[in-house]
Amino acid sequence: MPFSLRQTADHYLVPAFETAAGVLRNWGLLSDSELQRLILEFRTAVGSLGNFAVRKNMWMTRGRNQVALGNLDPFHFALMTSALVSRHQHSGFNYSDYLDRVTSLILSDSIEDVMMSADFRDNRIFDKVSYDRVFAEYTRVVEALSDRESVEGEIERLNRSAVNRARIEVLLIDIEAGTSYRENNSSLKPRITAADMQEIFRAYKSRIPANDDSKQGALNRDPKSTYAFEHRVILPIIRELFAQGKISEEQVVLLLSANYHAKERRNSSNLPAITHACAVYKVIDRWAIHFGFKPEEIRLMKLAALIHDIGEKTNFVMAQHLKGIVSDDLVQLVNLVHKESDELYFDEYVGAKCRFNKMAAFIKLCDIWHNSLDIDPSNPKFKQAYTYPIAANYLLYVLQCEDEDPVSLDDFVVREGMCNQKTWKFIKDFTHHNHKVAVSEVAANIPLLENLIPIQDIFTSNPHRVTHHYAHLCREKDSSLHSRPDV
Repeated sequence: MPFSLRQTADHYLVPAFETAAGVLRNWGLLSDSELQRLILEFRTAVGSLGNFAVRKNMWMTRGRNQVALGNLDPFHFALMTSALVSRHQHSGFNYSDYLDRVTSLILSDSIEDVMMSADFRDNRIFDKVSYDRVFAEYTRVVEALSDRESVEGEIERLNRSAVNRARIEVLLIDIEAGTSYRENNSSLKPRITAADMQEIFRAYKSRIPANDDSKQGALNRDPKSTYAFEHRVILPIIRELFAQGKISEEQVVLLLSANYHAKERRNSSNLPAITHACAVYKVIDRWAIHFGFKPEEIRLMKLAALIHDIGEKTNFVMAQHLKGIVSDDLVQLVNLVHKESDELYFDEYVGAKCRFNKMAAFIKLCDIWHNSLDIDPSNPKFKQAYTYPIAANYLLYVLQCEDEDPVSLDDFVVREGMCNQKTWKFIKDFTHHNHKVAVSEVAANIPLLENLIPIQDIFTSNPHRVTHHYAHLCREKDSSLHSRPDV
């Protein structure tokens, strides 16, 4: 039986091209991202790359069940569906650019931010119809909610709901455009339409799963779980698609981040947990070049940022489950950045794993910086008051070491005069066992940390070192008389 054109491309043309391109990569003439983009362009040219990486019916059925069970909300499902689109209208096969735009979309907190993330402002990518469609959806939600809600304090909630709906609309436009195909010389039509997605979104309210004979779409029924699809459902799909070159590393990490953070919220802001991963991604993107990192290193660090926390509240094992679904370089980096639950924070994690790998050190520094933005200065947690400032100062020192190896964390703390050895031992022990307690419970035992760069000043050119004083939190006086700690 003769091969079709698609089968010929899959069996002969694509493997031959990948081999030739791989040689150029090994010679240093192509970076990993350039190699990936070249292969995607070639697959498209020979008709080997489809418009959606998986079978539509399989994905939509299993996704609907997870949405109906509440394990995926409409935004996270739209995000994962977008990640499976093979050709994004606004990426031009530059999946790094696609990920930059998606992370901006996730972090947008106004309709203006949403428009900017999709390039609606300069109208380079989407046409006026798309612009009007997103803005109309935003306006519709605002009006619908404001008709029902006029209670004081509801304006912010109305805006969040409307912005979230606008975000989803941008993803739906991307999905429709990216899955469009032409049949028998007819006009383009999307394989997955906004109507298809809206039908699934309605299941989020009904909470009625569709009939799924395989039962694989509805395995995760634990209300305490923070993720959607179970490992044995999502990981084999990703592994096969990545091995076949149908999805890139950028698509893989977005799928993983959206899936394993699907039900998790930030304690301080109640925002989706994926917003923290995206924020760390953006800090790396903004500052990495100032620390001398090369483009391919920056790409790897950004990818690692999106998945650095997915093993924290799940049973996802980085060293085991990442094998075969991302590159070995990314596996190695993420293993360094991820802290195992039994690891000592200072001695084994910051002082060892991050000490000798500057990429891991920089990701962790960006992670600490973002986690410190929401500190309550009147009553911070122990780790925010003591653990983070010491770790951030040490990581900054590691990044600034050029020719010599960094000194140990113990030697650094003593050398900089941050505290005495007895206090340092107390901080290390408390970090490992009691880091979630409020600082007011221990401030009397650790009144001072000296010669520290405040975390919010880490990325300034001339940071001023200060003394952190928390003893005032133990005084039973009018809070207005208390000095505010410089954190």
